[in-house]
Amino acid sequence: MKLLIRILLTFLVIANIACEANDDGANEEKCFSPEQNLDLAEFGSDKGCNCETENETKCVNTLPFLCKKGKWELSPAVSCESVLSCNGTPIPELDWLNKLIETFKNPRVNSIDAEIKLYDYKDEQIIVLDYCALVECIDSSFEIFNCNGERICQRSGGIDDESIKCKSILKEATNPRIIYPKINNSICDKSAIVNADLYAKTETKGYEISDVTWNGKCLSIEIKAGGCSGETWVTELIDAGVVMESFPIQRNLKLSFKNEELCKAFNWRTDFFNVDTLFGDYGKITLNIEGYEKSITIEKGKANIEIPNDKDDYLKFIKDKRKEIVAMIDAISCENGNDWKVIAFGSKPCGGPWEYLAYPISLGKTGLLGKIEEYNTTEKEGNKLFGVISDCSIAKMPDAVECKEGKPNFIYN
Repeated sequence: MKLLIRILLTFLVIANIACEANDDGANEEKCFSPEQNLDLAEFGSDKGCNCETENETKCVNTLPFLCKKGKWELSPAVSCESVLSCNGTPIPELDWLNKLIETFKNPRVNSIDAEIKLYDYKDEQIIVLDYCALVECIDSSFEIFNCNGERICQRSGGIDDESIKCKSILKEATNPRIIYPKINNSICDKSAIVNADLYAKTETKGYEISDVTWNGKCLSIEIKAGGCSGETWVTELIDAGVVMESFPIQRNLKLSFKNEELCKAFNWRTDFFNVDTLFGDYGKITLNIEGYEKSITIEKGKANIEIPNDKDDYLKFIKDKRKEIVAMIDAISCENGNDWKVIAFGSKPCGGPWEYLAYPISLGKTGLLGKIEEYNTTEKEGNKLFGVISDCSIAKMPDAVECKEGKPNFIYN
């Protein structure tokens, strides 16, 4: 009997070890949460662990966590008081860094996929902008700053002296802490509203929908109407709250439009709507927007972009698109730099824009932003389709615009 008990105990111990080994195995799906310190670049913002209390927020160092639909996610909407400092100065008090983070939150201005980290280096701290945190780079690409915002060096994937210096510093740096995690931002101005009563009351008059496009993140609706500039128009995209069973499913929407501009000039502008709530558990849906002549089928995360199948045709196509956008801007004389803004233009295979454009605010809501967004998305998809490669150098973002002889010029501080 004692021998039998020993055999059974031995069997249980072995079984328990096997279970523990299986629990720690490679098949275990990893996720992040406020209780864990995982590499966010590895697991991504769509790998949040389960959470219980909806809209609960937590902060770990400067990382903002939000419980949404039963999963933890990183959200810039959560305000976290930093416990980190750079050479004794609290991170929130670094004005130059705050300005940089604000541009990262606005992909219309800056489409670079970067993550910002704080490192210990020798007896000081340094701040590193990692441009390959969440995109595939041919070689590492990053910038290193001191706590005053002075650039120490920039590595763009090459073998020049500055890149070698940067790589050497980062190799010696220790204790990385994430200051700003790369979050999948979108350029959507507003979100679609699901409300049956509001849908029934909404009238669709006083405007014309000339185009509807989908870039994988936002639904772009180009509107034409009478007015002074279109800047004060108020729009809402309203869903009827009913799913029509088909494949793919269909949803009916109306565009609410309020226009108090008294001018009789004919204007147009493009508005960008987040329609994530309309997908539900479906990956593809068809939208029927009242007043628009055709339905549009969209797939979550996949842009509706028509790209020529031949590479030479594609290169000519993208070149012509660029000329069209530049011509729209060049037609406006630059008289006051305060009336102009900066926007990222183009999409490098290594990540980020090829360049920055200065554009007049007066054109900002008249279809120009939609054309630029479509151009950037088209080039991004074309890079994948035709295997286009590039260096990982980083286009320097201008700080402001000034006018000289009717033309916009960039100011770099």
